[in-house]
Amino acid sequence: MQTNAVRPPSVPALDGFRPAASQAPFRDLTEAELDAFRRDGVICLRQLYGSEWRYALSEALDAVGLRDSGQRTKIKSGVFEWLSNDLIRDFILFGPTAKPVAQALGARRLNSFGDQVFIKDGLLMEPTPWHHDSTFFPIDGDQVASVWTALDPVTADGSALEFVIGSHLWPNRYKAIGIGGVDHSTRELEALPDIEAHRGDYEIRSWDLEPGDALLFHGFTLHGSRGNATAQRRRAIATRWTGNDVTYSASRPSPWAHGLLPGDAMSGPIFPQVLPHLIEAEVADRLRGPLLPDPEKIRARLAHIETSAPVSA
Repeated sequence: MQTNAVRPPSVPALDGFRPAASQAPFRDLTEAELDAFRRDGVICLRQLYGSEWRYALSEALDAVGLRDSGQRTKIKSGVFEWLSNDLIRDFILFGPTAKPVAQALGARRLNSFGDQVFIKDGLLMEPTPWHHDSTFFPIDGDQVASVWTALDPVTADGSALEFVIGSHLWPNRYKAIGIGGVDHSTRELEALPDIEAHRGDYEIRSWDLEPGDALLFHGFTLHGSRGNATAQRRRAIATRWTGNDVTYSASRPSPWAHGLLPGDAMSGPIFPQVLPHLIEAEVADRLRGPLLPDPEKIRARLAHIETSAPVSA
């Protein structure tokens, strides 16, 4: 297995890996960064993750890639990997991500809303459509953010994320159209304008990234990515977070039994509180072992996706 991160001497093995104790917490966001997040809906945080976390994430994402190596698609993706992968579990529960997210959102409480792994092969020109993250999620509220980091260098030619600056402040909310044209929307929404055909009408920004850099963006900031024109694969992970104004909405079946009803605050073993502190009752089962999805709920979710798929001509 090849990775782009070298295991530092302070990490003798990955079993039980929790480097939080050996790393200083990430710095506070500056007033300029907070202003930029409120205004633009996205900021770049350089070297949010140190060498220990980069190594652990490389191992975790390579495991996802090997597991899905039989897929025909050259884009491999996995969601809520933290429920079965202990490295990603520790990254979410004990890593440095939650603090800057809570500061950016102005949230008193911060809950994990899971993760998504992306592995895009080299010379794969299929773009990721423009979208909001929040309209994919069965939740209500404004305090929603994603943190996206690549484990390989990212450039504009290598499928860097692009953002429509300030779009989180728009009153409009658009259909959640994923790769392949599948509508994942959690409610009735209007069609997204053709941003790609009218790029000059918008302020669009992207960043080149090195492993350890991260993009922190609001759940309603429109973003997407072009194809990977380089020969190198692009491995990335996004973690999703909700603040204290967010509640659950039963607008889409979930593969995991989380026990939440419409209007409930985010909580429990699938969406645990991370700040101001972990709640032992919420994380105890996951610390003991994987939390597996419910087969019946998987079937319900697949049926939901199938009814949303575009009809071929």
